Amino acid sequence: MTLNDIAAFANKHKLIPKKSVAVTFDDGFADNFHTALPILDSFQIKATFYVTVGSIESTLPWFVRVRYALANTKKTVWLDPSSGFKWDLTVHLNRSNCFQEMCRQCAKITGDVQGSFISSIEKSLDVEPYSSEKLMMDWDQIRTLQQASHSIGSHTMTHPNLAHIGQELVRSEILESKLKLQKELAQDIVHFSYPSPILQPHWTPFTVSHTKDEGYVTATTCDPGPVKPGDNPLTLKRISVPKTRDEFLWALENTFIGRIV
Repeated sequence: MTLNDIAAFANKHKLIPKKSVAVTFDDGFADNFHTALPILDSFQIKATFYVTVGSIESTLPWFVRVRYALANTKKTVWLDPSSGFKWDLTVHLNRSNCFQEMCRQCAKITGDVQGSFISSIEKSLDVEPYSSEKLMMDWDQIRTLQQASHSIGSHTMTHPNLAHIGQELVRSEILESKLKLQKELAQDIVHFSYPSPILQPHWTPFTVSHTKDEGYVTATTCDPGPVKPGDNPLTLKRISVPKTRDEFLWALENTFIGRIV
């Protein structure tokens, strides 16, 4: 099914076959184009690709930059510039915990403030920003998806947790990403995906209201579960895809019977 089919089903305007699914991809990584697109097209599956607009032909998403910096620093001890906490990076678990803490901080900021914060982390860790491989899609690749009848949706400008930033920043992330996509793709953008990088909740009544005000028809969350008639199409549940085929089938079958795993 497409997201338009799912919206019609949630609004009780359309019946869809049992065990129907809509396929979605978040973030806008280049493997969506190079790996997923040929597979989707070979099975004639039409998917929705939610792109982090600020990362198209630009800087990598903040969580990639932070992970790369912590994985590649040669420092054994690091002083968090924001909290003053000293991390012993010789212990693998500490690096993992440090990454989680940096994510909690980055998820609450946006735009230039977020970019400056990430740059300060990279500088203090003595790591150059990742640049050896193009990891994000460019506009031509996104247009190719569009021309192949796949849907393009917004995943904000800079991937914050919208439930943990100010209301004006929420408006900017939701609207600016939509306007930029519409300008580049010359079509109305009606599908949105809430980033859920860390922290909960990752959406609120205000964010739902604003996606509606800006003309989005659907908005997907990372809350697990099936979509049912009467559900709000601006808070659609999804299931994530685990790493193994057996885990994926288990998650899918449980969702089909309404059991959350």
